[in-house]
Amino acid sequence: MRLSLTLFASYALERHLRKDEVIHPPQEVGKFRGEPVFPRANVQRLRAAETWLHEGRVITVGQQPLKRVEQRAHTINRKRALELAKADASAEVPTQGLYAEWQTELYIPDTVIEVSSKYL
Repeated sequence: MRLSLTLFASYALERHLRKDEVIHPPQEVGKFRGEPVFPRANVQRLRAAETWLHEGRVITVGQQPLKRVEQRAHTINRKRALELAKADASAEVPTQGLYAEWQTELYIPDTVIEVSSKYL
């Protein structure tokens, strides 16, 4: 194994993962100073269910999130809801589940049965 941490371009250590990344499958290729080393190709990007829907994918039935992170607010209504949740001392900080691509499937919309003549 290489001796320098800066030479790990094609490898990954768990401590260098971002909060929206996970190693799957956890196939260890060696050790560096006692830490397991994984191929960079095994690092998977995680996304929220809503983000997967924007990309045309839905979560497969029965899948559990790989990670849970603190929910981020992108809209004013969500920001207000998060502020109210944080103000309530007894409530937990809201979290959202993150899923990998292998936990999703393509979104197939329902077929249109009737079309109004108004839109033709």
